Amino acid sequence: MTTMPPSRNPFHRIPTLLATTATLALASLSTATPAAAWGSESVIGQAGTVTPPQVTVSDIGFHPQPPTLTFNSSAGPLVKRSPAATGAQNVFAHYIVERWTGARWDAITMQQHVRRIDADQSETRFPALFIQPVAGTGNYRVVLTFHWFEAGQNASIGATKLVPDAVSDQMCVTPRRPCTSYAGYVTIGPIK
Repeated sequence: MTTMPPSRNPFHRIPTLLATTATLALASLSTATPAAAWGSESVIGQAGTVTPPQVTVSDIGFHPQPPTLTFNSSAGPLVKRSPAATGAQNVFAHYIVERWTGARWDAITMQQHVRRIDADQSETRFPALFIQPVAGTGNYRVVLTFHWFEAGQNASIGATKLVPDAVSDQMCVTPRRPCTSYAGYVTIGPIK
């Protein structure tokens, strides 16, 4: 029986794809419970409480395209209402991917979301994180900001900025590039 060399065999990537899929599936199972270690860098007014998710740093893509660096979570942040108002509240969120320049953290991309917490509700779930920055190597982190407003009046009642501060806040699952989680950030290397 003649076997084709890996470069001509269209099925030679199946074991790698299966391993990657299994790794991502296991990672998403392990991220079902939100990480509680995120720190609050700043709070303004009377912000509600936020339970942030664990962020997974992964490679997503199929051969022959190179994998895309992806920051994602299996669930979105759980956000509770601000104690400053009893009526309906609008909550604005920004999921920001930042890169360390050597002197400071710079935002490189973000997602924006808004949710309403009605007067008879205590909390709302925001969408899961899914950001694919144009990325190179370096140190990265995900920052989450939330801003509460009284609905209909646009009166600000509170804001908070959450930053990762534990190794478990951002988990690496990158089979094609080196990635290491540290307290507060991840270091990402070049694609192999």
